[in-house]
Amino acid sequence: MKLKVNKTIENNIITVDISVAELGTATSTEIEEAQVLTDFPRSVRFSDITFKENMKIDDTTGDPVVTSDPVDSTNVEEVQIENLINKEYAINQDMNIVMTFDVTKIPSSALNNVFDTVEKLGKAYAELFSVKVKEEIGKKLTELRSLNTKFEGETEVVL
Repeated sequence: MKLKVNKTIENNIITVDISVAELGTATSTEIEEAQVLTDFPRSVRFSDITFKENMKIDDTTGDPVVTSDPVDSTNVEEVQIENLINKEYAINQDMNIVMTFDVTKIPSSALNNVFDTVEKLGKAYAELFSVKVKEEIGKKLTELRSLNTKFEGETEVVL
């Protein structure tokens, strides 16, 4: 499965749109993957995801990125998205997950040394959301692919 992640900013609203670009992998066709998704339905549920990770500002792009570096309060801070409404999306060819973050509604108490403006923190929320949802979809697809065996089919047996 190939995902398309589109991030946009308009009028202080940051939108993350995650959708399916195409089905299939290096070892399975589009039809085979669609069949597995139909045979063994799975979904992404926000309540199953911990939207918390260490993040920093990338020196090259100036954009927030998830990092494995420890929190040091000067370059790396822990970012957590709280109070998300629990939603569930079926993983299939029509999956389309959209989340918006209104930077005008981010309280100043949420700011820290690294993400010191609501705009930077809003971008961090969007990046964190994108990374965590993609990870969860990846876990579910790995689980599904392990179920895709040659079990189905017709055989003839001579006794």
